[in-house]
Amino acid sequence: DALDIDAGCYERIDYIFPTAYLGDACMDYVCKEARKHVNIPIMNAGNHTPESALRLIESKDADFVMFGRQFIADPDTVNKLMSDHEEDVRPCIRCNEECVGRIVGRLTKLSCAVNPQACEEERFAIKPCSQVKNIVVIGAGPAGLEAARVAAAEGHNVEIYEKTNMIGGQLSVAATPKFKDQLKKLVKWFEVQLNKLDVIIHFNYEVKADDQILKNADQIIVACGADEIIPPINGINNENVISVIDAHMHKGMIKGENVIMCGGGLSGIDSAIELASEHGKNVTIIEMADSIAKDVLFINQASIFAKIDEYKINVITGAKVVEFNNDGITYQKDGQEVVCKADTIIRAFGMKPNRKLAEEIRNIYPTKTRIVGDSEKIGKVANAIRDGFYAGMSL
Repeated sequence: DALDIDAGCYERIDYIFPTAYLGDACMDYVCKEARKHVNIPIMNAGNHTPESALRLIESKDADFVMFGRQFIADPDTVNKLMSDHEEDVRPCIRCNEECVGRIVGRLTKLSCAVNPQACEEERFAIKPCSQVKNIVVIGAGPAGLEAARVAAAEGHNVEIYEKTNMIGGQLSVAATPKFKDQLKKLVKWFEVQLNKLDVIIHFNYEVKADDQILKNADQIIVACGADEIIPPINGINNENVISVIDAHMHKGMIKGENVIMCGGGLSGIDSAIELASEHGKNVTIIEMADSIAKDVLFINQASIFAKIDEYKINVITGAKVVEFNNDGITYQKDGQEVVCKADTIIRAFGMKPNRKLAEEIRNIYPTKTRIVGDSEKIGKVANAIRDGFYAGMSL
């Protein structure tokens, strides 16, 4: 009666569960050829957005466009679009971590990185509060934003204090590559929702433990995020060495064509792929462990390794950086010291919880303080949002 046309096989499992790295509408191209040979309805799925779905249907190459994970992220997607409220559609970020990742990796029912209520709609229903409280949220990263959203949806008075001039935290940092555009949409979604819920955001405000605002608050949610790990390596503060956060946010700091990425975790990998694919840089990843992307879901690894091959990113594992030089680095591998030349060196050694302020506040207000997100434990987007959701629900 109809044909579901797509691409993918177990050798490229990332097309079976399309990752962020594959971009929008990553399998719509197969419909054009199929249309030439069949006269029954054609259906297509794979990282579609409302815009890409409309384009495909208007092209006549397909009759139906299907969404899977998007309806887990926001079951009301269609109703919101039909009522002209596209700004309220919570985007799927295509991380695979809490949907298929839970099923195949953790052998439990699926959930969603951006929608903790998925499969727990009754248990985690957001209900009006019986007593309105004044809630202070410190930090506008994903944990703080979700905590503020849920608390405000319950009817509490919520104010966020953010030390920078923008919301998003690590979400905004990670969203600079084109393949992470869904993260930008998520940050925008939070901005819209908090505005509709009358949440007040104070930018460029660095809270101190003795602030009067904390004394006046009924509950305090601390979401200060994380700090960069800077190991004591000679030359690590040289001018030609920058942080991976600066590499994402300030491309002008990346000089020359040859770049070394020190660290093969997800942040370093995403930055390396962005620099190679979008800016034409020659990138080398130096990783101390025996492989890169060790903490990445295997489905997403399939895309990562394919991109590394496609853009000829050099990967050196089992290598320990021992010195930063004016024209590169020195690393140890198999008992030998090797010099690797580069114009710009990027630190991506990982992050550590920013606990100082959180602990100071909790010491003063132990019964009304809750620490969430990376301030409590370094995690992924899903961990931060879930932490924030639980904090908002607990008030």
